[in-house]
Order: sequence, then structure tokens, then C-alpha cells
Amino acid sequence: MLQPQRVFLTVRLKIANLSTDGKGIARTDNGIVFVCGALPGETAEVEIVTRKREYSVAKAVNIIEPSEYRTNPECPYFSSNNSRFQCGGCQIQHFMYPYQLEVKAGFIEESLSRICKIKLDDKVICEASPKAWNYRNKASFPVKNINGKINLGFYAMSSHDLVIINSCKIIHEKLNKAYRVIKENVHSFGLDAYNEKLHSGALRHVIFRTNGNEVLISLVINGVITKKQRNNIISLAKDMPHATFTINKNPLRGNVILGGFTEIISGCGYIETKMQHHTLRYDTTSFFQINTEQTENLYEYACSFIPEDSKILELYCGIGSITVKLAEKVRRVTAVEEWEEAVDAMKLNLSINNITNVIPVRSDAESFISSDETMYDAVLLDPPRSGCGDKVISSIISKSIPRIVYISCNAATLARDVRKFMDSGYIIDNIKAFDMFPHTSHVECCCILTN
Repeated sequence: MLQPQRVFLTVRLKIANLSTDGKGIARTDNGIVFVCGALPGETAEVEIVTRKREYSVAKAVNIIEPSEYRTNPECPYFSSNNSRFQCGGCQIQHFMYPYQLEVKAGFIEESLSRICKIKLDDKVICEASPKAWNYRNKASFPVKNINGKINLGFYAMSSHDLVIINSCKIIHEKLNKAYRVIKENVHSFGLDAYNEKLHSGALRHVIFRTNGNEVLISLVINGVITKKQRNNIISLAKDMPHATFTINKNPLRGNVILGGFTEIISGCGYIETKMQHHTLRYDTTSFFQINTEQTENLYEYACSFIPEDSKILELYCGIGSITVKLAEKVRRVTAVEEWEEAVDAMKLNLSINNITNVIPVRSDAESFISSDETMYDAVLLDPPRSGCGDKVISSIISKSIPRIVYISCNAATLARDVRKFMDSGYIIDNIKAFDMFPHTSHVECCCILTN
């Protein structure tokens, strides 16, 4: 349930710019104001809802002079009359889609300019997603007790208030259909909703994944469930023949969604996705890009800069989703991943695809590359949002690996790491953005560095 917001002040502002999380930026005598729901160039009546020493946060309640790039959001949970943002899943549905691409390319350019201190000769291009709607192959729904009833939904923007929805415009229709079945029947499980303040209650999240045909449904549980509760889940599973169910156990406090142990309740407990002619198997806890079609475009671009018949080092390789594509082009791939379950999944995916020229290594990237003496023709990096560790960067530099293919979901940490490589003689050879997450402020990028 959405909690009312305190309003400090209502003012009229001219929006000058855009923040990297999709908020309009207005500059006033009292500091910067970040405005939810406003576009650059607009004049808007806004309500100040948060005040800090150096900035304020506001919501647009009336767009007086609208931008030519504004459009009406398709999702009823995104906003109400362009004034009250509800669901926090999307940030920029009120941007026309071509403008979203322009803005996301600008995020990359701005980060490189501000952090990396460089100006590119050519503008960054952001490739449109093959699907602007219903593209997500995964969705995680938190569970809460509202008015004595267990409910699923999404969190409201910048809060843990639950917005109860009937469907989502950006998730795959298979997931919407499965979500509605679970939403209507979750009470039959006999599970209490998790209370994060008290750390009580059983059901924390319900996670859905799909390959377009089958659906993997994972119930994240705090503690244990009874035999009766398990049978209740199995009973519903029988009515969903194209779904497999697992239980993931997370007994810890905090915002981390998944725990370390997963149990299959019905079906096989995994799904398989085709990416071009490769088959990739993954389960509840595996990392897999959420926009399958756009991932194929990203990987095609990244691999096009890898020399043929070469020796490649791949760091942060996960379940091997790009490894299998690399392997068909090069002589050998050394694929390094820290998480044991992901390494096991990678080995299985290599076997499924009859790939024999990959050396899987279980190790953190820093430890492996700082001790490995092999000479490589290129390194492919796909780190988490935090970017690469200093040891990884310094080891790549000391080995003089001639080509770096860097995939990033965080423009700021990409720019930070690129600056370190450039300080040691590398140059940006190519760079391209990919809209992996339409209608959100997030963007994926692939940067090619050579020395």
C-alpha cells in the first residue's frame, strides 16, 4: 500500500537536464531539484517531497510546457495523471522510445566525459531492443501482508511500499499469465507473508523465469515449510503443466533476495533457452540476461572484435552464456567464474553444446589473473555493476593483453575503469550501447580497448 508523501512546497520549475536515473534536473537558488516525471525543456509545477542540504526531490504534478518527446505511459501503474509515480519498475515510460535511446547513449557519453575526461570523436549509438514491451524473461515479486491478506506486487519507487498489479507491460506474457495464477492462489499455500522489520513470516518473494515456452517459478522462503504447505504448492503445480517449481531458502535478514539452497518441488527445476544455435540451461539462482533477443545482439557485437583462432581470457563468465559463442570462433577460452554453482552450470552448458576448447576455472577474477602466466590475445570482461577490481585492471595492463572487450551495465564504473586502462596506453577503439531494459533508466554498453 502506498504511503502518503509529505509535501514541503509547491513551485514552478524549468527542467534543464536529466539525471542518470531518469529524473528531470532543475537548478534553483536553493540548490538542485530532482523532479520525478519531468523531461528536459519542460516547465512544470512540482511538489517538493524531500529536502536535503545540497538538493531536493520533487514530483511533477502539472506539466505546463510539455516536451515534444513526452508520451503517455502505457502502464496504469507507472503514474496517475503524470503526477504520482507508483510502481518502481520503470522510470522513463513517459519518454518516447527513440528519445529513450538518445538519452541512454547520452548517459554513456556523459560518464566518459565527466569521469574518464574524454570526448569521443563520434556519438555513441544505442541499439534499440527488438522488443520494447514484454521483453523481460524474469521478474521478482516481493510478498507482503496487506489488510490481513497475502499479496504479490512490485515496490513503489524509492520505497518498500507494495504496489499490487494485475500484469506488467515489460515482462513476457508467459510470466504475466503465471503471475496471475500464483497471485490468485497464493493464499492456498498456507504461508504467511514475510515481514522484513520483524524477520517473521515464510514467503519473501516469488520469482518467475521463462524461455518463452516453459516457466520456472521459485518461492523464496524464510525458514522451513511444513509437509502440508509443500503439498499445497504441489497441488497448484499440477494445474500448471508448463511450469516447474522450486523453493529457495533464505533465512537471512536484508535485501538480498535469494538464499544459498534451492530445492525442486515439481518438474525439472531448470529451464533451457536457445540463443542462436546454442542451448543454455539455468536455474533459480543463475545469472542470465533478462532480454534474450537483445543479448544475442550484444554478444554478436562483442564477439566480432575477438580475433579468430586466438587464445582468450574471459572473466566473470557466469553460466557460460557468451563463452559458448566465443568458443566457436577461437582456439581456446579460459573461462573464470567465482561462484561454484555457476561453474557447474557452465560445465554442463559446454557439454550440452559439445564444446571442448574451453577451460573452466573456479576462482575470483583477481586471484586468477594475478597468478596466471598465460599470454592471451584478448580478454573479455563482463563484471557486476561495481566494475573490475584494481588487481584485475593492473594485471591486464602488466600482461599487455592487446585487446579488451568490456561489457558493462553501469556507465559510471565503466568510465572509471576505462580511465585506468587509458592511463596505461589503451585507447577506445569502438563503443556501443544496447537498450537491454526499455522504459527503465538502465543501459548496457560494450567498449573495445586496444593498446
